[in-house]
Amino acid sequence: MRVASVAPRASIALLLVALGLVTSGARAQPDHHASASSESPDASGDEGSFGRAEEPEPFEWFALPLVGYSSDVGLAGVLLAGFVWNEDGREPYRDRLQIVSSVTTKRVIYDEIRYEHIGLFDRPLRLSIVGRFVATTVSNYCGLGDQVSCSRDVARAAASDAGLMVDTPDFRRFVRRYYRLRVTRPELFAGLRYLPRPGGVELRVGWHLAYEIPSFFRQSGPFAGSLYAQDYPGGEEGLRSELQLGVLLDRRDDERRPSSGYVLDASFRGAASFVGSAWDYAGVTLGGAFYLSLDRGRRYVWATRLVADLLVGSPPTAVLGSVGGFWSEIAYGGQYMGRGIRARRYIGRIKVIGQTELRATLFGDPKKFSLMVLAFVDAGYVGVGYRDFGGDPERVLLGFGGGVGAHWGSSFVLRFDVGTSALERYSPSFYLTLSHPY
Repeated sequence: MRVASVAPRASIALLLVALGLVTSGARAQPDHHASASSESPDASGDEGSFGRAEEPEPFEWFALPLVGYSSDVGLAGVLLAGFVWNEDGREPYRDRLQIVSSVTTKRVIYDEIRYEHIGLFDRPLRLSIVGRFVATTVSNYCGLGDQVSCSRDVARAAASDAGLMVDTPDFRRFVRRYYRLRVTRPELFAGLRYLPRPGGVELRVGWHLAYEIPSFFRQSGPFAGSLYAQDYPGGEEGLRSELQLGVLLDRRDDERRPSSGYVLDASFRGAASFVGSAWDYAGVTLGGAFYLSLDRGRRYVWATRLVADLLVGSPPTAVLGSVGGFWSEIAYGGQYMGRGIRARRYIGRIKVIGQTELRATLFGDPKKFSLMVLAFVDAGYVGVGYRDFGGDPERVLLGFGGGVGAHWGSSFVLRFDVGTSALERYSPSFYLTLSHPY
């Protein structure tokens, strides 16, 4: 397995909203943004302050059809829908059903159904069940460590070494696929969260199953001659069976639009053959997010997140390119951790990430509709391993940018961010999300 050390290649991505229809939306976000409590800790304060919305309706829903485009995945059609059932004494809701379905012209498929129920058996238990199907031919693989760069010149040299004539269709296809891999991945997650005392420590347990298939329907195996094929000639096929445990302390004033407080997380995850996994590994994640209102009306909020994710054993690249715990996200690089840098560009067993952003609400009625602008900086530290760091142990990977956003009703958030980085020769990356990243 190699650690690439080549110059960066520019990447341009653009995502545009073509049509959106929203009705009293419930926020479409991962399940890690909420507490299992039937009461909201530290929620006292002036109900007339900006950060508070009116009491939600018993039933809220949204439907958001989108059309998007990026140079990596092509033209995309996306359907987002969410349904929320509210009940007094259960925060932030009693039940939530979220549906996401998308397909692109470059054959990327993503479908997800997520269900959550708060107050299982009339106890302070939160149940989460997620089913997901992913199939793609454009997932990034640039190697391991903090020196990788996805150089187009290296890809062109590899195509020439393979005997392909310059600028022929086969040559261009080889170059385009050199830092790509194809994978099909059905997933299932089930988890419980228990908060015995409002405002106290929350306990979490979960089981994540994912079957990795190095193919895209009838097209099997890694792309011939790609960097991924050189490092993993047969691909990485098998079942990932991962058990998850964690403790959480959530003292945010509002989990959907936090303006003050903090959330702290300590988590463990592990996979082994005795639970059916094809890979043996374990990981520890420590993280915290902190929020500070800069004015009495809570229109200006400074938010900071710190995450350290450490792995041992022999995890697959899908695990090397993500963090666990309360914030289970792709990293480092992508729309949640490492904005301005292509997704999963930097992967390894060691990941330390720091992020800070300023969120400023410009105008609007906080009980109905409001607009915001924001600016952010992300920093990452990535290593291959502990004995052999596999790069520069003093290198910090930076991305930065800004964006605009909107709030609807009590729970819907829409953000459109633009990030860039010297690591990508300042090529812009565009992100459309239905939640704050933290």
